[in-house]
Parts: sequence; C-alpha cells; structure tokens
Amino acid sequence: MTIQEFKTYFKDLSISHVDIDAFVWGDAFEQIQDLLLNTNGIVMMVDSPDFALENHDLSGRSISYESELVILKLTQRDDVSRKSNDLVETMDIIIEVIRKIEEDFTDNLNYVLEIKSKLTQVFMDNRIGWRFKFNLDFDINVYKNDSKWQ
Repeated sequence: MTIQEFKTYFKDLSISHVDIDAFVWGDAFEQIQDLLLNTNGIVMMVDSPDFALENHDLSGRSISYESELVILKLTQRDDVSRKSNDLVETMDIIIEVIRKIEEDFTDNLNYVLEIKSKLTQVFMDNRIGWRFKFNLDFDINVYKNDSKWQ
C-alpha cells in the first residue's frame, strides 16, 4: 500500500459514511482552518503517516504506517448540553469508523491493524470530537531499482 493508496482509502471511507461531510488529509494548519470555517458538518481528518521499515527473519520486510484519525463537529462553546450531545455523536461515529477499518483490514492476512491509544477528546476552535492513533502494517517486497543508480 503506497501513501497515495492510504490517503485514498481514508478519503473513500469518509465519503462512504453518511454523517461525515468533509475530509482533511495531512496536518496543513491553514487547510484545516479554511475547511473548518467553511463546513458546518462533521469533519474527518487523517494525518499523513510516518512509516518504518521492519525486518522479519522468516517473512522478509514490512512497512508500518503510523497515523492519527480525528472526527470533529461544530458545536456551541457555551451550550453544555449541546457539547455533550456532540461528543456522544462524534464518539459513535469514530467507533463506527474504527469498526469499518478493522473489518476492512482484519480479514486481509496481508495487513495488521493496531489501535495504539485510547480515544481522546479534541477541542479545536468551535469544534469538538475524538482522536485515536493507529498503526497499519503490511508485508512488502523491497528491492533496489538499479536504473536509479549510476
């Protein structure tokens, strides 16, 4: 899985969920701010992943992508009841997203999904929601492209 395929997977995931209205890729603060200002609905943000090459004695090499997923919703800072309802709604959505990711990758023996952290609350401007970190590992065939070397 390339980083572009990783991004496409999560973008498609956000599009396929009926309650998610927008998708943000990466950590470009200006892009996030512009989108948050122009979207009243629920936003799914996914960090572009860090990755590590792992060596395995028997199976060769694998790549481990480490990323973070955030679900945010516009809320009213001074309305405690609405904030509470928005936290419950975004928690339900992020749990559904986690279940879908697990379903997509658990049955595929080429991938290993690991949720790395507890879900934590997020407050960003007038947005409220949840975040979690995860790893997605998969086997690769690593080779040197001789045409790239002189």
